[in-house]
Amino acid sequence: MHKVNKIFNKTIGSVFGIMAWIVGLLSYTIAIFLRIEVDPTFSLSSNYLCDLGIETYDSHFIFSIGCIIKQCFLIPFYLSLGILLQKIKYESYLIKIALAASIIYTLSLMIVIPFLLDTNNQFFCSMHGILGFMYFSFGTLAFTLYGIIELSNPKISNVYAMISFITAFFQGLFLFFSTVYIIEWFSIASDFSWLLTHAIFLLKNDSSIMENIVFFELDFSIKKQ
Repeated sequence: MHKVNKIFNKTIGSVFGIMAWIVGLLSYTIAIFLRIEVDPTFSLSSNYLCDLGIETYDSHFIFSIGCIIKQCFLIPFYLSLGILLQKIKYESYLIKIALAASIIYTLSLMIVIPFLLDTNNQFFCSMHGILGFMYFSFGTLAFTLYGIIELSNPKISNVYAMISFITAFFQGLFLFFSTVYIIEWFSIASDFSWLLTHAIFLLKNDSSIMENIVFFELDFSIKKQ
């Protein structure tokens, strides 16, 4: 446990967030161009993001690998963001719920990748639907809570809260209008905007946040220097 904490002490959460943003943006963009090369009918108004992961298209390699790496980077980013929010003294129970929702949100997209390969498999389709519902549900919850936390704290600009609420809005909207493809793309764009702005927020506010953190206690307590 001490060794794990020591590893985390040498990292900065914002770096994981920025790397997740770069990897995600590059892999999604490359996958879209690869898909369009063999399927010119692919568009943001007639296809979902997960269509890039279908095995019959070469785009699925780039999309799947990039998506998994991106989600792996997001976990330490969310941990460090949660620790920063608690460090600037906000009610910890909301942060814990937001953090838990963020982790489930992140893992849902990672786990769904294998179930995109065969669209003719009924079990795969069912799992895709369940995990997709979890992804957008917990995303809506997480970003709403981040917005509330940020809005309620005078030390945090309301701009961050606005970005969180906009992201939550598109995540929740897609739950009710899942047949409108463009809404999913708006939710993805807002998610990327949220990630970049909050990674920069984390970097600007406390570059040494990972020092002296006890990661494996329930209250994520921070030891005083």
